Amino acid sequence: MKTRNKRRKISKNAVAIQYLNAVILPDHGGESHGELAISLQAELMRLGYMLDEVAFERLSSLTIDQISIFFREYVPLLWEAKGADKSWRMFYKNFPRQVMSASDADLYMNAMMHYWSCGDWVPVQEVRRRVPAFEVCKFIELKLVGGDDILALFSQILGASASISEMDKQVLVWFVKEYGDVLGEYMPDVIPFKENLCFFAALHLNHGLSFEMNVFSSATDVLRLMVALSGGDVSLAENTKLRSWKRSERRYLIRLLERVIREDDVARHGEKWKRAFHGLHIGDYANMAPRAYAVADMLRNGNIVTQASLIEAAIVGRDAELIFDLLGNRPGELARRLDHLMRVLKPAESEVLLDLFEALACRLDVRVLVQLYGHFKHRNEEMRDRLVLPKGGAGKACLLKGSLPALMGHHVARIVSVIWGALGEKFSDRGEMGSVWIDPKLKGCPLALGQRSASESLKVVARGTRLALGGKRTLRMFIWWVGQDVDLSCVLYDKAFKKVGHLSYTNLRLGKIRACHSGDIVRAPEGAAEFIDIDMDDARRAGVRYIAMNVLDFTGKTFAEYEECFAGWMMRDYPDANEVYDARTVEQKVDLRSATTLALPVIFDVEEGEAIWADLAAGKMASASNNVENCSATIVDLMRGVISLRGKMSLYELFLLHAQARGELVNSREEADCVFSMEEGTTPFDISEINSGYL
Repeated sequence: MKTRNKRRKISKNAVAIQYLNAVILPDHGGESHGELAISLQAELMRLGYMLDEVAFERLSSLTIDQISIFFREYVPLLWEAKGADKSWRMFYKNFPRQVMSASDADLYMNAMMHYWSCGDWVPVQEVRRRVPAFEVCKFIELKLVGGDDILALFSQILGASASISEMDKQVLVWFVKEYGDVLGEYMPDVIPFKENLCFFAALHLNHGLSFEMNVFSSATDVLRLMVALSGGDVSLAENTKLRSWKRSERRYLIRLLERVIREDDVARHGEKWKRAFHGLHIGDYANMAPRAYAVADMLRNGNIVTQASLIEAAIVGRDAELIFDLLGNRPGELARRLDHLMRVLKPAESEVLLDLFEALACRLDVRVLVQLYGHFKHRNEEMRDRLVLPKGGAGKACLLKGSLPALMGHHVARIVSVIWGALGEKFSDRGEMGSVWIDPKLKGCPLALGQRSASESLKVVARGTRLALGGKRTLRMFIWWVGQDVDLSCVLYDKAFKKVGHLSYTNLRLGKIRACHSGDIVRAPEGAAEFIDIDMDDARRAGVRYIAMNVLDFTGKTFAEYEECFAGWMMRDYPDANEVYDARTVEQKVDLRSATTLALPVIFDVEEGEAIWADLAAGKMASASNNVENCSATIVDLMRGVISLRGKMSLYELFLLHAQARGELVNSREEADCVFSMEEGTTPFDISEINSGYL
């Protein structure tokens, strides 16, 4: 599959905007141009941004040339970030009033004429002048930062204790090209997540730079490095065709491998290693790397007996004593199998298992403990329908249906207590925090532990995060794309997930609810848009609890194959006033790049007035069947999985652990030295900071 989807150009200014909501300005110019600065501030406000007081004062002190340079460099970036650089062509140009007032017959015939003409015909329309109206909106404040702040971001991204997004990886590439050896001063003490380590090592080696050998601790690390050097998936979820190695490269990789190779490690990815050993010409290096050659020979002949297979056999045979003996020095393996063992062992044996877990918990790394806590905190209840995001960058989510029986309450309480204690002990040596205030709203914000398939978006948050909609009456969803036929739709459900109605190219209006679709466009060589408006008060009165926004491709292509394709939403008080696409009111904009034909960016909780960030994609369907009606079961599965996303530690719990171990909780943000909230201090949008500094 050829990927065509364009990415934004990365620059220092773009990184400041995307990651820090900030600008970089030169030192004071010695002049005062307040009126010019005010004009520029007004331009930013039309896009939904504004400079904070410090940044505005600095801008006011610059020369005319410096202010002009700022305009040329930053305003186009902000236009692009908000989608205001596009021509928002839609089928019904006087949306939403035109759709709401048209007859069913006119809507039907207009659609047929458009389809019969292969997308060339659109109705003749006199575009009415849209009256201005004052929309209250919350501006994104842009603060002032310097070069050191940008370089500190490099350390945060690389020091994350979780997978990073494709955008993060591209930014790391930019850092290496832009700063080179200077980055040595900003390297984190450790690169804790092995996928990030191997990606960065490959980046160094591909640029002719050296990289320490002793950071690789397993054969899987070496395999990830080989995959990264070949431009493949470092999560190892997908097969990668390894490149041909120069002799010097083979010797380097085999020396790495000889230091760390273990049979278990190699067996875990046996088929990949067979291809890797072949590419390394391992037989030519039998004398230089006897251990690696011996393991390769055992793998080729099927003679490897692994610890994992012995443990599995012991579990099947219910040999508790052997299980404990095999797991006694393998805390990671114990953590992965703990739930299963608690379900199959006898009560007395379970107590012994918990004693063993308590003894080994302190040896688990923070990320594993955090994942275990999320998994076990509700395991005193039956576990149903788990949402799973497989490794890899495709972002294809699936719901594992079925259930796991509840574990005994006192066992769950002990496991959770052990994990909480182990995490507190690990956090206690990270330095004092002083007084700490934590916003209770962060209980609705899961940790962002899996960002491999996260989409590039205006605001980057973890899947399942709940964002307040702000109380405006009209929800307006949108898509924009270049190409053939991408469709915007949404499905409305009651609290029991029973369908109330839908809006799509097959149904432009809803009867009981003031809601409409802007019409279907099937060909957009220069770009086109679709919108959906929903009156939230009407929806609430009609018994709607959830609204699932969906984007579907009707051509058989995936989103990755489109030149450009993005979606999002805004909130409006006056849907018939101002421009249909008003950048000031855009709440979220997300680029769709997954190798799938169905995307579910967000779910709206009508009763709570919240957007639940989903950023999910699923499957690749035949074009003729890829509409909201035929995909309804998949949509419901994904939606239920996100809404009931209980198997994760929340940001509130993470920050509470740090506060208990390193500081003192206070009752208000005014008393606090350290604030964690939705809008100030450390927020859910500071993913790089959280994953590097608090995990």
